[in-house]
Amino acid sequence: SSRDQVSDLSHEIAQKRNILRATIVNHLSKAIENGTISSIEVVDIEEKDMQLIEDTILSQDDGVDTRLKPVFEFLDGVYDYDTIKCVRAGLAYQLNQQEVGFN
Repeated sequence: SSRDQVSDLSHEIAQKRNILRATIVNHLSKAIENGTISSIEVVDIEEKDMQLIEDTILSQDDGVDTRLKPVFEFLDGVYDYDTIKCVRAGLAYQLNQQEVGFN
């Protein structure tokens, strides 16, 4: 079964606000993608695990635009969809910053 790396934060917010966890994860991933927060602040995994997920995303034909399921399956379900989604958002932000430049 998948480890649930985003669970503590999203579950706590969902309980307090009485909203669906999926809604929280969607908001978190959008905030990561636009640079409001870092994926490191949201996803509770080690750097090597994050790098593995990022490398797997980049190895897909669509890169950061890839669907989550092929990444989930490639990694044998070790990481849950929420984690992959947040890492993908962080990677999209990084790549966007490289395209835009830092000036």
